[in-house]
Formats: sequence, C-alpha cells, structure tokens
Amino acid sequence: LAIWSVWRNYVKDRSENRRRGTPAMGLGIAKRALRTRELLEPRLFPGRVRSLRGWLAECYFGRITTRAIETNVTHSKRYAA
Repeated sequence: LAIWSVWRNYVKDRSENRRRGTPAMGLGIAKRALRTRELLEPRLFPGRVRSLRGWLAECYFGRITTRAIETNVTHSKRYAA
C-alpha cells in the first residue's frame, strides 16, 4: 500500500492524456517526477533504520491482526541462524 501511494503521488502523472505533472509536483512538494527505479531501489532494512518501532514495525514484520481474516498467522524464523 505504501509503495502504491508513493507511486500514485510522486511517479504517475495527474492526467492520462496531458502531461501536467504528478500530484506532489502540483502541491509543490516535488520539483520533478520520480522514476520507478528511484522508488524501488533504496530498500531500507530494519538494521539500517533507527526509527522502526511502533505501528511501522508491526506492519513491517507482519504482526498486525485483522478481523477480516479468521486465522491471523504470524511467521517466525525457524531456520535462520
């Protein structure tokens, strides 16, 4: 969801027919559109990020439970050293 949100606001043009810039450019947040490579390349791993705690950590590690799914299964490392 987060990648789609960034793609929609920073990569995709506001119009399919005319080149008007991205929504972020329209608000003055970005000077140019990001390339898809720029969006997907710099993956941040938990060991490289200091502020990975709270709901972001719960989301990253897949610990969020939802009522829509009857059996919420959390995965743990079994074979990792």
